[in-house]
Amino acid sequence: MLKRLEISGFKSFAKKISLEFPGRVSAIVGPNGSGKSNIADAIRWVMGEQSLKALRTKDGEDLIFSGSNVASRIGKASAELIFDNISRWFPVDLDEVVISRKSYRGGENQYLINNSPVRLKDVVEMLAKVGVGSKGYSIIAQGAADSLLAASDKERREMIEEALGLKEFRLKKNETERKLSETDNNLAQARVLIDEISPRLKTLSRLALKVKEREDKAARLKILETQYFAGELNKIKSKKQSIEERKNLFEKELAAAKNSIFKLREDQNKEEEVAPASLNDLNRLNLETAKLDEIETKLTRDLGRVEGLMEAELETEKLEYQPVTLSYAKASLENLRQILKDGKVSEALNFLDELIRKLISGKIVSQQKTSVEKNLFLKKQEKDIKNQLAEIFQKKDQIKEEINKLNFAIAGWRERLAGIKQGLAQEEKKFSAQEEIFRSVVLEEDKIGLEENQVLRFAEEAGIAKDSLAILPAGPVPDFYQIQKLRREVESIMNVDPEVLKEHDAVSLRHQFLTTQTGDLEKASASLRDLIRELDQKIDRDFRAGLAEISEEFNRYFRMIFGGGRANLYLVSEKKEKYNLEGENSQNGDIAENDAYAGCAISAEIPGKKIKGLNALSGGERSLTALSLLFGIVAVNSPPFLVFDEIDAALDESNSRRFANIFKDLSQKTQFVIITHNRETMSEADVLYGVTLAEDGSSKIISLKFSEKTTVA
Repeated sequence: MLKRLEISGFKSFAKKISLEFPGRVSAIVGPNGSGKSNIADAIRWVMGEQSLKALRTKDGEDLIFSGSNVASRIGKASAELIFDNISRWFPVDLDEVVISRKSYRGGENQYLINNSPVRLKDVVEMLAKVGVGSKGYSIIAQGAADSLLAASDKERREMIEEALGLKEFRLKKNETERKLSETDNNLAQARVLIDEISPRLKTLSRLALKVKEREDKAARLKILETQYFAGELNKIKSKKQSIEERKNLFEKELAAAKNSIFKLREDQNKEEEVAPASLNDLNRLNLETAKLDEIETKLTRDLGRVEGLMEAELETEKLEYQPVTLSYAKASLENLRQILKDGKVSEALNFLDELIRKLISGKIVSQQKTSVEKNLFLKKQEKDIKNQLAEIFQKKDQIKEEINKLNFAIAGWRERLAGIKQGLAQEEKKFSAQEEIFRSVVLEEDKIGLEENQVLRFAEEAGIAKDSLAILPAGPVPDFYQIQKLRREVESIMNVDPEVLKEHDAVSLRHQFLTTQTGDLEKASASLRDLIRELDQKIDRDFRAGLAEISEEFNRYFRMIFGGGRANLYLVSEKKEKYNLEGENSQNGDIAENDAYAGCAISAEIPGKKIKGLNALSGGERSLTALSLLFGIVAVNSPPFLVFDEIDAALDESNSRRFANIFKDLSQKTQFVIITHNRETMSEADVLYGVTLAEDGSSKIISLKFSEKTTVA
């Protein structure tokens, strides 16, 4: 559903305006020249329209507000169409789709989808997926509907095909026919080239056979001449092969060991990287324990100091005693009660123990020559330190319990990591041992190489190339007669330019390529012809089905508007032979040839008149007939939304009412934005926008939403 249109700097809209489309029908009204049709142009523009004529302008800069006597011109025009995509009618996972276009005075154009820069092609494809586009029937201006009547039969068919969504198949068919033409041309050229090179290929093939025969015998002769030295190299070759096998074996073992070490290191790195999150907690708890240990040490040291001071005070104290009195006992019990009330259980127990001791002894200290306040202060310090130590012990016990849990949790990880490290150490040790053995094999290989070089030097002195000896297998030493016989045979064969072989290979390869290409082109041609036939059948089948529905709806709306009569669509051949929608000639019943290219004609009978031809209709009758056909197309293939730009301008009051009733009915499937002067049209709108000209020459918007349908005067 079209949710909102925002325009800024486009044509007469200098300032940013926003039009909400909350209902099924939104009407835009205003006097001529106010700029209301610029709203339809803005919608067409943001949907990718490229034709300046369609946008009612001659120059791209005319699309940007050019200013007035009291307003400056603007450097940029922009428009946004905002669609509600809750129902996912656009195939993207977004609740809202925003399509934007911006144009600058320098000529730059920008297209955006949800604020991301895109190409015009992307915008067109996005809209095409939901049956919307700047072409076709999304935006219909005054007179556009009549173009259906004025068009030729072939043009009318193309218009209806586009409305039925068949244009993409027609374009695909045209593209396929273009490819078929290119394929057939390439096929003909390939066949001509094959005919041209075939005689030359036969001649080259005969010469190539002789060149090949001479080269084969010469190569055999060289083998025989070098067999002697090759035999000498046979033993060395066997040794080298043995060493090479051992070397390859050790290289594989070293590579395997390296791979194993690399994998184990990777495993170690991965294991260390995926250390349990609880490891951080463990480190934190260990740090916290260390801090608590420091605090405990300090407190213990402070406690020892305080207790030492207290002990020193007690040693110097001179005490005097007096008997325990009842008043002292009562006062002591009252103090005990207060301590318990304060929740100091430990202190209460200490106090009670001291009281019992005094009661048993029957005497209490009556006077202390040392400072009582100092003694009390020392006791308070002792108590505070012990309390703090108790808290420290409690916290350490809690942390120890957590550490035990964490150690248990990460024990498996530590065990895996330790196992990997142990395996890595073993593999590295194994690799070092294998590497030492490999070095000894390399030294042995170097020694054999020296022996081989000595033999090759002797062969070179005899005129035998080193490369030849290196690649020839060892064999029995041939006798002189055998070598002489083969040399005479080589000399008896005509000496042909070796370049013949290169030319033969090139021509043969070209011939093979052209032969293969010909086969491929023949298959491609057949495939393209099948595709064209399938597209023709689909276009014809879908067009007939759609045309039948449109014809039925056309007739229904025609009768609704004219109060009777009859209207229909039918196929006609290029010879103007009339066919029904089943392809049968209305006169002789023959099937129409090439129905996929048959045109589409219109028949209309006004009630009470004998007029049947479209040319005999009055201007008003043509407009109403065109609207009937337009409504028929919309009813069959309902677009998501339609913009009507004053297509009801020529309707009288009664036909205006019919028009309003029809688009009211169509609005159940299609959302309408209607630019109109017609009161009947306005009365069916859910929201009404007025467009006026401001003093600075720009257009501005006023809106009115109807809670209930209201007659617009």
